[in-house]
Amino acid sequence: MTEIYQRVGILDEVYQALNNVKGLQPSYSLEPGKRYSMEEVSDRIAKSRFGAEYGWNWFKENGVLVWPRSVDERYPGRFIKARIALYLENFIERGEELGTVLKEMGLAWDLSDYEPLPHWRPCESYEKMRRGEIDAVGVNYKLPYAYGAHGNANPWINELCEKLPHSYGAIINKRLAQKKGIKNGDPIWLESPVKKVRAVARVTECVHPEVIGIAGNAGHWAKGKPLSMGKGVNFNGLLPYGFEVIDVISSALDQCAPLKVYKA
Repeated sequence: MTEIYQRVGILDEVYQALNNVKGLQPSYSLEPGKRYSMEEVSDRIAKSRFGAEYGWNWFKENGVLVWPRSVDERYPGRFIKARIALYLENFIERGEELGTVLKEMGLAWDLSDYEPLPHWRPCESYEKMRRGEIDAVGVNYKLPYAYGAHGNANPWINELCEKLPHSYGAIINKRLAQKKGIKNGDPIWLESPVKKVRAVARVTECVHPEVIGIAGNAGHWAKGKPLSMGKGVNFNGLLPYGFEVIDVISSALDQCAPLKVYKA
């Protein structure tokens, strides 16, 4: 990627962004006008964060650095002094501004989401459930011991996921499982309008009867992640695409997968 960044003339800006995002100390910051390999960048990040003796070569030889965590590190959320806005006045202003532009352009657009208070609206999958067209709504959730899209590629985290069966399985309520003749550990098919995937049923009462839970960071498909490739269900692959399932404000895709479930 550094070659591409250099060719388009933004390599120095990328380095500065990395310095800021990674919080690199001045002695390890990436300097403009130079080129660094990925190993050199990783080495500087490691030394800046853990000390000069813990460079990239140390991590290649030892794998992981362990230290006792403080209470603040174990429970960071308890110590963050934050405020969350409930009344989003700026949404009204943005909606009015957009409405003026749309009128000038002669375009029809749904502006109903530009309101200051949170308002629940049913998604398309919810409506399909009400009409009896699907068995459940597929939702994703976060595993507390995995992070982002790369966590399962970590050997320790992958080992933990394999020991905790729900991590790579599809969580299905006992009532729905009985209705479909599914038992815990059974291979099942999850079928959405765009994809059909094989999964392992994890029957529980810890999920709503109309919902199937899928860990959001499983189902890796990239060959560059051989450790986690093919384990679990790729939730994103089950999501239909189209303007009707896109949030008009954020452009985010509706995270509700309309699913039919049956034994494999």
